[in-house]
Amino acid sequence: MKICEQCGLQNPTEAKFCRGCGHPFPANEPVSEETLLSEHAAVPAPSAVPAPSTPQPQAAAPQPTAQPVYAAPQAPQPTAVPQPQYQAQQQPTQPIAMPQQTPVQGAPAVAQPGAANAFFVWLWESFKHPSKRYATQAWWAIIPLVFNAFLMALTVYMWESKAVSAAANVGNGILGGLSHDLTGSSSYAPQIASPGVSISELFKFWVIFAALLYVIVLICFMGRKMLGEAQTTFSTIHVELAQKTMPMVALNLVAFLCALIGSGMLFLSSLLFMVGLTFIMAIPGAIVAQGVNARKLDKTWMWIFVMLLGGLILFVFFMIIAVAGVASAVSTVQSLL
Repeated sequence: MKICEQCGLQNPTEAKFCRGCGHPFPANEPVSEETLLSEHAAVPAPSAVPAPSTPQPQAAAPQPTAQPVYAAPQAPQPTAVPQPQYQAQQQPTQPIAMPQQTPVQGAPAVAQPGAANAFFVWLWESFKHPSKRYATQAWWAIIPLVFNAFLMALTVYMWESKAVSAAANVGNGILGGLSHDLTGSSSYAPQIASPGVSISELFKFWVIFAALLYVIVLICFMGRKMLGEAQTTFSTIHVELAQKTMPMVALNLVAFLCALIGSGMLFLSSLLFMVGLTFIMAIPGAIVAQGVNARKLDKTWMWIFVMLLGGLILFVFFMIIAVAGVASAVSTVQSLL
């Protein structure tokens, strides 16, 4: 290693000129032992990182000897461990109280759908789609059943009124014919005034048909329970049957109008009435057949047993109505005598 006397820069041993200032080296410069030691000491360790060299200022006077320079190993820089950053939890903001506006006199109120509006919407939707399920209140199902019973009672009441009026006309015709045969003139024949039908008969028929519809509801509920449906309630069957009978409203209304017209329309009225009554009697079989059987016995056998029991209940119901009707007729005849 050759050290320049002018600038003090270290140069290779075989160099003839200084790499820093260009000063020529002597041809045969003895290599000192210190130079060899500095040469070995100047070699950096493999793991050490050399410090960046800074340019040395030129010395004013030449240095005769050079001290060995040792590279100080640098300690590895500690890597910064990223600390977890925690975001400040946002506190829920309190709702801002909106100022209430005072109602302006004369301004139209905002229409809000109430229970009555929802009820009529349910009636219309049930008429169009009786098989769908709707969110209803418990009392809604009473109205279609009671209204159907009222239409059926009105139809029978009109039949009875027409029958009494026709019977009075037939009686007057017979009396007129007898008077004509006996006296030669029918002007003196006695006339039978039509007694009419009491309005109480209408309410009797209304109660009878309403009771019949609720007996049907009871049979359907009993049949579902016999199948083992624990989740089925009476309210569910009540609403389902009310929706199933919604198409009967139109049928019973047409039957009543035909009975009101009379004459040849009475046959059509009785036909429509019998169709509606058959539909009512067939409802328990359909409702029970739609249930889920949870018993060990086959569902068909369970359905047969339910129908037999339901038929027995209906037979007892009609027998009670028949006995009550006969008793009422007997009391009426006794009052006339």
